[in-house]
Amino acid sequence: AACEILNINGLDYRLLLTVDGSAQPSIRTLVGKWQKRLPQVKFLGFLNRSDLFDYYLKADCMVYPSLLESWGLPLTEFSNLEKPIICADLPYGRESLAGYTKVRYFDPDNPETLAAYMTSAIKGQLNFNPGQFKLSWQHIDDWEACFELLLSRVQ
Repeated sequence: AACEILNINGLDYRLLLTVDGSAQPSIRTLVGKWQKRLPQVKFLGFLNRSDLFDYYLKADCMVYPSLLESWGLPLTEFSNLEKPIICADLPYGRESLAGYTKVRYFDPDNPETLAAYMTSAIKGQLNFNPGQFKLSWQHIDDWEACFELLLSRVQ
């Protein structure tokens, strides 16, 4: 939906996705539908590590809209290049990119906002909002503190 907005606004872009539907028929149907509607979107499928990193190096920005992740490995890999990332504002993204300064988070249910951020990135005007993320687990500095916490919960 965000890419359709970019097209309506006449923006020149190319979005590369590492899915192609070869693993699941339902995804293959979606890929077929969107390939026809959005020729700027290329469905690359699974890439070997070398090819993936070649694409990372050529990319101007990463868009990471995943709704379900435990840890965003591509986010960690891409952030090492110090390039902009537009990421769904979900805990995995905040955790994977904790401390990274070239990230813009977006509501994954709002394609208009994603399109606006993509437009800014295309124009080289993306503002970042790394902010702070309070980790959902407790940080313990040493074994003594760890044992005290564990034993205090037993009593």
